[in-house]
Formats: sequence, structure tokens, C-alpha cells
Amino acid sequence: NADEVIIPEQINGLPVTAIQDYAFAGNEALAMLTLPDGLREIGEFAFYRTGLNQVTVPETVTSVGRYAFAACGQLRKAAWPASAQVISSGMFSGDSYLRMLSLPEGVTSIGAYALEGCASMDALVIPDSVTEIGEKALSLMSGLETLTIGRNTESMHTSALDGCRSLQTILVQNGNTHYESVDGVLYYADRAGIVRYPAGKSQPVYTIDPATILIESRAFADAKDLKEAVLPNGIVQIGAEAFSQSGLTKVDLSCLADLEALPKGAFDYCEQLNEVDLPEGLGSIGEDCFNHCGKLAELDIPDGVTVIGSRAFGNQTVLMVGENSAAQRYAQANDMVFWPHNQILIPAESITAEKNHLVLLAGKAYSMHASVAPLDTTDAVVWYSNDTSILRVDDGYIRPLKTGETTIQITAGDAECSISVTIVEHAIQIEQAAACVHAGTPCQLTFRSIADNDPLPTAKWVCEGASITEDGLLSVTETGIATVRLIDETGIADVRSFACIGANATVVLPSAMKTVEEEAFRGMSAIRGVILPNGMTEIGGYAFADCAQLCLAVIPSSVSAISETAFDNSGNVTIVCHEGSAAAEYAQAHQLPTLILP
Repeated sequence: NADEVIIPEQINGLPVTAIQDYAFAGNEALAMLTLPDGLREIGEFAFYRTGLNQVTVPETVTSVGRYAFAACGQLRKAAWPASAQVISSGMFSGDSYLRMLSLPEGVTSIGAYALEGCASMDALVIPDSVTEIGEKALSLMSGLETLTIGRNTESMHTSALDGCRSLQTILVQNGNTHYESVDGVLYYADRAGIVRYPAGKSQPVYTIDPATILIESRAFADAKDLKEAVLPNGIVQIGAEAFSQSGLTKVDLSCLADLEALPKGAFDYCEQLNEVDLPEGLGSIGEDCFNHCGKLAELDIPDGVTVIGSRAFGNQTVLMVGENSAAQRYAQANDMVFWPHNQILIPAESITAEKNHLVLLAGKAYSMHASVAPLDTTDAVVWYSNDTSILRVDDGYIRPLKTGETTIQITAGDAECSISVTIVEHAIQIEQAAACVHAGTPCQLTFRSIADNDPLPTAKWVCEGASITEDGLLSVTETGIATVRLIDETGIADVRSFACIGANATVVLPSAMKTVEEEAFRGMSAIRGVILPNGMTEIGGYAFADCAQLCLAVIPSSVSAISETAFDNSGNVTIVCHEGSAAAEYAQAHQLPTLILP
């Protein structure tokens, strides 16, 4: 568990030429490493999950095993030798702080997952000697903005740049015969295929080059700012998940006369997609092709479509189908709404939800209804969440996932309404506000649920500084502050503080009194509480100074002047007052605890 390791060139007179698999794996204390000249081989996972902050691999090394420097959470700088031509699978995977990586000429291959999750790099230049970039090799490099591909790269896996959501520009060195950069977008060299549109490119409309006939798998994946892609008429093939999780709002494929198939997940999770036109010659629609497209209210399926994969559409989408067509059979088999192509459409005029605001307890489902007029409208009612990370909704069935705020949109054709939603961790609130409770006069506390999906909550009362019964009856005997906690099945749901006015050692000043004179109660160690009357205006210097047992001072809003020394050396006192009053300002200025009354 040393924080620095220097590996010698020889041990017992024999040269050190290899570091074995897992040799230092898991040693998170290891921060500094010196590798010997003459080293030739580093084994798999050799420095996996160590605390290294930088590493230089000697020029003599020719082989480095899989994940050798992966999950090094502190690694910021690495130098790679030309002698180790292959960057093996997962080499720097998960090194989220790695900012500087020196890749020299001589490296020929970047393996699968090699730089996955290296989120701190903003630019990367692939050497000209690299010919191959593997599966997800550069994936989840969330800070990467510019990628430069070398002139000899001839193979890059279509998933290599998955999750690079800040990527704005892909460049290709002159002389590459396999790839070409067109305005920062990666194409094959003859522009017959578009390989990758940078996910972070801030361009709402993109027109694909007219020479293109192929859209590669995941070519536009994660492009959240892209609202529309204009496709040339010659497109004959679209790859799997080509537009998945993009920001597309509409897609016009009607001009693609030679497009016969839409593949798996082509538009999956295009959550803003609301308009799609399909080509008449289309023959198949792959699984999950239009799934999770919450705003896609309807889709006209050409009669020539004979094959439809599982979960090809979300249940909110109404299919327009031909009689006895494959699309009609699919809709019937999957309990989807469908209409014939020639159906007379009756547009929705209005849509109304039962509530326009919801408070929901996280993790507990809730169902509600929306009314559409006219009742015989052919427009489908579509529900979707504006933030699916905290809330999901399916046809009125709402699943709050975690705390936060979002909006549910409900649409039927052009009619629309919205519901604001607040998701809370605890749904129970004590109904009573902070107050003064006097000895001999118990206070009945009650609680209620603020969540629409938790109407009958259960909880128990716990109190410090006073006593409370199982049903919430608060009783006080001594002067001080009582803290009442309401505990539900997941922990503390709500807390209230109450000022306790005991029968003994509490001074109640007369209502006619307007001023507490200087040093009036100074040094009276027996006083635990003092209650000033409404109408009092001033508290003089040292009035309550050196009162060692004073724990409570109830000061009305009529008090407008309090001497800086009024409570000197009485640091255990809590000021009970109204918000915005002179007493509240005094307490804040002197860092005294307060109990704010309503």
C-alpha cells in the first residue's frame, strides 16, 4: 500500500522484463510509479483501480494487457510508447480525470473501450499510424469537443463515439482514403455513407450530402440539438439506432423510393419526435424502431409493410393502417389503437386533466384521467414527461422516480394541456406552525399528507425537550425549546420547534411596560425564560446579560430597538419572534438561534 513504487531494473541480478496480471490492482494508495528501462510486458489489470496520478510507459514495452490502467480515478497524465503498437481493450477505461494522453506515431490500434469514460479530455488527435478504432473505444468521453482522425485510419466501429455528447467537430487528416470530414461531420471518403454526426453540434437542421446512400448505425445518436435531418432521395439503407436518443421533431422519409427497411431502434427514444412520413416502398420496420417516442401521436403505415418487429411503436401512437394489413394485425395483437387509412378524422378541440398540479411521493405510482372533447375524436391522447429521469408516464399511469420538478404534457391532436409536478421524498407535514406552548395547556398536533398519491399516511411522533403522546398531544413543564419530529417509514418526514413556557423561572413582564431598562435582569442566573408584552418598544444595554440559565426570550414585533449588549454572555438563549422583526435581525447579527412565529 505504498504511495510510491520504484520498480528496479534488476532483482537478484535478473532483469525485470514483465509485470504480472493484477500485480498492483486495487492499491488505491499508489500515487507515483517509476517503471524500469528494459521492461517489455505489463499484464492485464496490472494497475487497475490504483491511485496513480500520472504514468509513463517505457519505450521498451511492447505489450500492455487489457484494462492495465483502467479505473485509476486520479490519473491525469499518461505517455504511451510507440513500441506498444496496440492500446488494448479498456486500457484507460473509467479514468475520468485523464486530460493529457500522448499517443505517438507507431500505435496501430485502439482497442474496444480503450478510452471509455475519459470525461476530462476536450480534444484528441489519433496518430496517422492508427488503422483501427474499436467498439466503444472513445465512448462516454463527455468532455470531448474535437476529434482528429489520422490519415491511415480505415476502420472505426460505429459505436466508437457513443455518449460523446459535447463533440462538435470531427476532423480527418489529409490523405485518408477511407474517411472524410465535411463541415465537421464524418463521412466515408466518397461521401456515399455518413458515419457520425457530432452529438454536441448545435445545428437544428442538417442536410445530408446529396451523394449519400447509407446512414450508418448510430450516425446521429445522442444529437439532442438536431431537430430535423434532410435526407437525399438516394438513401437506400439506414443503420440500427441511426437516430436514437436524438432531438428530432420530424422525419420525412417519403422521398426514399429505394428504402425497403427501417432497422432496429432507428428512432428509439426520440422523445420530441411528433411527425413521420414513411415511403410507400417500405417493407419492414424493426423492433423498437419508433419506441419511446412519447410525442408521436399517429403514424401512417404503408400497406407494403409486411414485417414489424416487437415494440416497434409506443402504445401512445395511433397506427393508420390498411384493411387486413400486417400493421392492422400488429396493432390488434398489441392492443394498440388503429384507424383505417380512409378514416374520417375528427380533431380534438380541447383536453382537460383532473388536476393542473400534482405533488407526488417518489417511488409510488399514481393514476389520473384526462377528458377530451369531442368524445368521438379520432385523435389519440398522448401523455409524456418533460424529464423522464425523474418521472415517467404512460396513458395516465405516472411513475415518479426521484425528487424534483417537471411537467407532464397531454396532447390530443392540436389540443394540449400541462400538469406541473413536484416529487417529494416525504409526503407528511405537521399542520401546526411554530408556536408558544404553556405549561398546563397541552397542544394537540396533527399531520396531513401533501402528496396526491399518498392520501392516508402513517407516522409516529418523537419529541425532545417536552413530552408527546402517540396521538400527538404535546405537553410542557419546563421553559425551553421542544423539537418535534414526525417519522414515516423512510425516516424523518417533518420537524417543528415549539417554545415551551414553564410555570417556574419564567418572567412575564407586565403589559404596561414599554422599556426594559439597562441591566434590569443582569446576572439573574435563575431566570430560564422571559416573555415581553405586545407594546414594548426597547430593550436596554445588558438588560439580560450574564443570565446563565436563560434559554428563551419571547420578543414581540413592537420592539424596535435592542441594545447590542442586551444579551451579552447569555449565549444559550433562543429568540422567539416574528420574521422581519428587529428581534429577528438582532438574533441573526449576533448568531443567536431563533424560532420564527407565523
